[in-house]
Amino acid sequence: MLANHISHLLLPLVSLLVSSVFAYPTSEAKGARTVAHFPKSTWIENIAVRANGKLLVTTLLPDAALYQVDPFHPHQKPVLVANFTSATASGAFGIAELSKDYFFVATSNWTNNETAQPNTVWKINMAKFDVAPHGKRHIEKVIDISDAGALINGVTALDKRAGTLLLGDSNQGCVYALDTVARSYKKVQDHASMKAVPDSALQIGINGIHVWNGALYFTNTDQTTLTKVAIAKDGTAAGPYELVATLHTIVDDLAIGQNGDAYITTGPTNSIELVQPDGSVRRIAGGNANSTLFAGTTAAQFGRIAGDRTVLYVTTNGGLAAGTFDDGGRVVAVQTR
Repeated sequence: MLANHISHLLLPLVSLLVSSVFAYPTSEAKGARTVAHFPKSTWIENIAVRANGKLLVTTLLPDAALYQVDPFHPHQKPVLVANFTSATASGAFGIAELSKDYFFVATSNWTNNETAQPNTVWKINMAKFDVAPHGKRHIEKVIDISDAGALINGVTALDKRAGTLLLGDSNQGCVYALDTVARSYKKVQDHASMKAVPDSALQIGINGIHVWNGALYFTNTDQTTLTKVAIAKDGTAAGPYELVATLHTIVDDLAIGQNGDAYITTGPTNSIELVQPDGSVRRIAGGNANSTLFAGTTAAQFGRIAGDRTVLYVTTNGGLAAGTFDDGGRVVAVQTR
């Protein structure tokens, strides 16, 4: 039912996206390689990278789960780390690390807008998982975000020393700060640049979020924009909201490079767009409507160990968002050097 719900929601966008798909040159990216290919009807939603180089990916379909992928041994099958479906979650969304091997995942029962507490944040202790991968002691519920809309989407570290996160509410168009130690949260930002477009098909405003160099960068799916704002230690705005770029295509998540370049995934546009600090935009990979390698790009993160720090790991939904085919979600390595 969830797959049908998503297809019904997104199929009206396909005709609107055709012009966007071919607005820029298309490229499958030289040297791009698949490091994990999940079964059909798997929607990979987000990604984080461990200090040891292994990847953690969340899934929206067929269930709310977290998997570990080893990019250096692509023949190995993804390993299930956590399944959140029993917690009435229909999908696992953003993920961020606060201290070494302590990751936080947001789940949502986003198909039921009337659910009282659809959003939950979980703590995953990967050190415990490494020792006892078949148990559940590495999974701990942190808190329900009961004031949020139907979809807490993006997650990013705010202050690692203080144990705080920022959470993007895609439906209400705002940001919450979560203190994972005190297990409390509060709304810290609420701005027009975060809102969904009225009467849009998706009703998804703020999507990917990332704190970099004292500022919060965020994409807005409906507005097709990348925006940044300087932030204080508590996550509140400490300056004006600055439009970095309008991409004129669906935008999903983002990764920030060392020089401030933003790498934007575009969902059913099947591409990765590079936005430089001056606001210029160019396509670096994908853009082919029939692409399988980049079918439905959803999120991206850079590698963390020697030899792959210039490798951008990109997740896909396998084409489910566009509704044109079902290839199964992938994790793709793209060399950006």
